[in-house]
Amino acid sequence: MNIDIAWGDLGLVTAVGLVLGAGVTVLYAIGIRVLTPAPDPALGGDPHETESHVRPTPLRLAATILCFAVCAAAVAYGIFTLL
Repeated sequence: MNIDIAWGDLGLVTAVGLVLGAGVTVLYAIGIRVLTPAPDPALGGDPHETESHVRPTPLRLAATILCFAVCAAAVAYGIFTLL
């Protein structure tokens, strides 16, 4: 019995799985982190505490929306390919 393995195809599937599996997760985490307001050292509080009423800047909000949109598109594409 002779089994031929297409190593190039196996490597491609592994690379795509790593990029999409880990990449989408990392992109989602970046979106959450960008949306979280940074602590204000002028308030003199604990640096690990943030003000909950501080609104993100429009640039941070746009970056977060972009990250979440790419994540949603990747999930939708994955579901689409399964159907």
